[in-house]
Amino acid sequence: LDPESFFRDFLRLQALRMREESLAGLDEAREEMPAQRAGLEQVREQIGEEQYARALASLESAVAMVEETRALMEKLPVPSPAEAELLARNEARIRETLGEDLE
Repeated sequence: LDPESFFRDFLRLQALRMREESLAGLDEAREEMPAQRAGLEQVREQIGEEQYARALASLESAVAMVEETRALMEKLPVPSPAEAELLARNEARIRETLGEDLE
């Protein structure tokens, strides 16, 4: 076993998994944003215009951050067909090895 080759492959697989998981999480966050904005609109009168404006600016900042992060994640390398098949076939084993919860 060549340690350098092993760690190179390990880091590549980690980067590939990170990309996919991050994109999925960012998509989920993107989908939740309209509901968060609607919730903010519902409490607008209760919290006042100043607090509403701050909360809206914070939400818009979060939306921009999600989009910027997604754009960066999309620039990471994608798995080759062989890597994608290998990752899919061994997903449970990989997650177990890394100590991740199986959902």
